[in-house]
Amino acid sequence: MTLRILDLRAENVAGLLGTEVPQPRLSWRLESEGRGQVQAAYRIRAARSVEALNSGELLWDSNEVESDASLDVPYGGPPLEPMQRVWWSVEVRDADGATAHSAAAWFEAGLLAPEDWRADWIEAEDEAAAADRAAGLAWIWSETALDPRLHAFRLDFDAPTDLTRAEILLAGKDHLRGVWVNGEAAPLDRHFDWDTYLPFWGTLAPYAGVVRPGRNCICALVEADTAGFFPVDGGAFAALVRLHRADGSVERIVSGPAWRLMPDPPWSWTDPGFDASRWQVPVASGANVHNDPRPAEPAMLLRTSFTPRGQVIAARLYATALGAYAPRINGQPVSGAVLAPEVSVAHDHVLYQIYDATALIRPGENVLGAIVADGFYASAFGWRIERYGFGPAPRRFRAQLRLDYADGSSEWVTTGPDWRIATSEILSSEIYDGEVVDARLARTGWDMPGFHASDWAPAKRGDTPNTRLVSQTSPLIERTGRRRAISVSEPAPGRYVFDFGQNFSGWAAIRARGSAGTTISALYAELLTPDGTADLANLRLARATDRFTLAGTGEERFEPRFTYHGFRYVEIQGYPGVPTADDVEGVIVHSACRETGNMTFPDAPLLQRIWENALWSQRSNFFAVPTDCPQRDERMGWTGDIQVFLDAAAFNMEVDPFIRRFLLEMRAAQRPDGGTRSWFPSRFPSPMW
Repeated sequence: MTLRILDLRAENVAGLLGTEVPQPRLSWRLESEGRGQVQAAYRIRAARSVEALNSGELLWDSNEVESDASLDVPYGGPPLEPMQRVWWSVEVRDADGATAHSAAAWFEAGLLAPEDWRADWIEAEDEAAAADRAAGLAWIWSETALDPRLHAFRLDFDAPTDLTRAEILLAGKDHLRGVWVNGEAAPLDRHFDWDTYLPFWGTLAPYAGVVRPGRNCICALVEADTAGFFPVDGGAFAALVRLHRADGSVERIVSGPAWRLMPDPPWSWTDPGFDASRWQVPVASGANVHNDPRPAEPAMLLRTSFTPRGQVIAARLYATALGAYAPRINGQPVSGAVLAPEVSVAHDHVLYQIYDATALIRPGENVLGAIVADGFYASAFGWRIERYGFGPAPRRFRAQLRLDYADGSSEWVTTGPDWRIATSEILSSEIYDGEVVDARLARTGWDMPGFHASDWAPAKRGDTPNTRLVSQTSPLIERTGRRRAISVSEPAPGRYVFDFGQNFSGWAAIRARGSAGTTISALYAELLTPDGTADLANLRLARATDRFTLAGTGEERFEPRFTYHGFRYVEIQGYPGVPTADDVEGVIVHSACRETGNMTFPDAPLLQRIWENALWSQRSNFFAVPTDCPQRDERMGWTGDIQVFLDAAAFNMEVDPFIRRFLLEMRAAQRPDGGTRSWFPSRFPSPMW
């Protein structure tokens, strides 16, 4: 009988890259044509290389151990060194004395101490966002934090004589009930009814209307929640006014002492001539508001160039961000990872990723770059529409590329002030709202050798967050498949609805030809309205819309990179011509856990569909953590959902690394008394930040 040793794993991962476990747990699997074959003993050997393993120059030899264990056998060699690769193999003996030998496998350590990081954090924001942040936008309220009365906020100000345009951004916790500019009611771009059963933390109202040179007034009515769905901790209001002048400069007015406040205001309080000078001066809000109400900002391009000094035999990229990043080398993506780093309890730890970049390095000039956007860190999170759900601005990026040469030496390429930064064509990208892209602004070849970036600004060093960097060894979020629409309809002129026949998480990839400036919108929905158009009502405040503006360069292809949606239907608006099922493709995205279980019910189609629905639900909700839903303004790691489903999940997929990573978030968010919330990651305000 032939005995085979297969599927060697460390920490239940094949090819474990970046472990920080001091003694990784080793496992293997046995196969034999015979029945009742049992392992009687094993021997594990480990070395620094395959050659050393074969020649007997070992780091560790377990010697023969009388045991049938083949799962979670601790590595017994010397403590791992930072970035060290260990090659190992297994020999087993059965009860009859027959032996089998495995092929060599490996695991590799990550950066094991803070001093292993050589790279600086660099900021990833443009000048406009930096100026907004420097203006000191603050949350304000009355001195009585729990005052439930309607609060009127009013700003009287003088706009410059050379005013060209004005932008107003207002946020109210828990409800922004109305906005008036110079006495005229301003439409709210995010509106929820007065009688909603859920109190939302904020409602934004950007408005660029009747502000004019000279005297102006802005009025906002805000109501604090008293229903108790969330902790009742008082109201809050924030405002940012941008006044653009003819010379290109911008004046900013933020919420603070320039505003006036009155609970239960008189009926005429929004009139332009009303005198509010005797109203209260607002104070800092006492509510639990730590998110940032500033508007969305563009994704940024960061780059540097380098020339290897010799033959590169291995290259490793270690990278992370406060935001999301997509690394590139010489015009190619370093990885298929999406939305890295994934969501985490950021005041305790931020995940970093390790990539094998050996195949991308070439002789001569090379370019290492990254696109940095909001990601989970800088987007809204959990019933809140303000940004920076897990920590303060600005977005930041950190990366270091290790080049190993044939002569045994190494060299590092690290983020720092020698990097260059510029805005990208991605104007905004947020988890709930979607992505906005203007292809006319694309910088072709920005990540390639020979590109001239001399007019790009130098990158700025950013503050180092007081948090741990933890290597991610669980499956990355990746594109795992594509779907073709089963039908395409036009329920209203110019509104084309693609039915993909199945709910899933991901986005639409769109192909189009059109004139420059044509904007295509993709609206994502699980349901249709009675008239056949996309129904986004159950998404609450999530916009779930991508917008792509064509450059007019021929056939163009678009798909978002820093958002995701849960949907069956995609409604396309603004398409130049009539799109077909070949023009709009569904892209399936989720944590790439290996699927290991299958069920087939040839004579029971209902049972077959029930199991398939469960599998699709798992795919859609295994998204960094086990979430509750992939579509609305939530997508949080509720513990009750996975508690009920985990047994089935473990049948369908290989879940050990994924769930262990989720347990890391649960431990990180525990209170000192051991108590926890119902979902993870959850953001607890921390003095670390």
